[in-house]
Amino acid sequence: MAAGPTSRYYLTEGDAARLLVVESGAVVDNWTTGSRLLPLAIADTISIYPRSPGFSDGIEFTLDGTPTGVTYPWQAGPTGQLLDGGTDAAAHNFASEWDGGQGIWQFDLDWTNPTRLFPTTIRTIGITYDIADQTLWIAQDGGMIQRVTNDGTVLSQFDPDGEGGRWGALAWEPATDTLWAHRHESDVLRQWDKDGTLLQEVTVPGLVQLPLFIWGGEFQTVIDIDILLGDVNLDGSVNGLDVTPFVDVLLSGIYQAEADVNEDKAVNGLDVVPFVDVILSGGAVRAIPEPTSVVLGAIGLLMLIGRRGHRRYRSPARIPPRTAPSTAID
Repeated sequence: MAAGPTSRYYLTEGDAARLLVVESGAVVDNWTTGSRLLPLAIADTISIYPRSPGFSDGIEFTLDGTPTGVTYPWQAGPTGQLLDGGTDAAAHNFASEWDGGQGIWQFDLDWTNPTRLFPTTIRTIGITYDIADQTLWIAQDGGMIQRVTNDGTVLSQFDPDGEGGRWGALAWEPATDTLWAHRHESDVLRQWDKDGTLLQEVTVPGLVQLPLFIWGGEFQTVIDIDILLGDVNLDGSVNGLDVTPFVDVLLSGIYQAEADVNEDKAVNGLDVVPFVDVILSGGAVRAIPEPTSVVLGAIGLLMLIGRRGHRRYRSPARIPPRTAPSTAID
């Protein structure tokens, strides 16, 4: 196996205000960022967010490192340090909070509207979003790498080294559908398959400039698959069998592209009428037993949820008060 990663692996070194790019076992690019910028999300551009309040605003770059002029001020919500980030490239960015409230946070794509998805009992130093499985992966500080749902339910996990090592800059690589991470205070990267099998360990000369540390890491996330709007149960058809899954997604608050029928990057009451239109216009209600009673009953329920969803959607967000910066991580 050739030394990886074969895709460009972007890594943030916050204290040095650097963004590094590793490819094929070597540092191939780097440029200057603001002070203490760590969590990053990469889709069409690179957006890097502050570790904690009191430091530089976050910055957006093109993929070749040119600042776009867009900045991301700190948003009140997290009380601890955000070390790593990720994105679903459709609606949300994510960040792992190492101390303070110790939680997993969800943001809009412009790093606004922070919402804590769930608390963590063990400090978390890495996070990434897996587009293929539509789930999060998190790396515990000195513990497991876990695949989790948006409410924190652990779906699977593996021990990255059996030694209690600190593996940060967790990143899902779309090109290989594998996971990468960086070992703290070293030039070492590791790649695993999603069952936890170690695929390779790569030493990248000059990666870390001690006593400075790398914490954030991501590959570019690109959604290049065809989305069939309304096919919420993912069976390749849009019909009455999608009604119950649509209601489940609508009530859960979890984003799923197939349920975002009006394509506004959110699943809420505004999607109800477009979803009903898709179901009826496709004529797929004929594919389920007793279509008239089932679908009409479901449509009535959807309309009720839609009216409630409109009210929730329009209510102003409540933002907790700003907190003082926490002590820097070792």
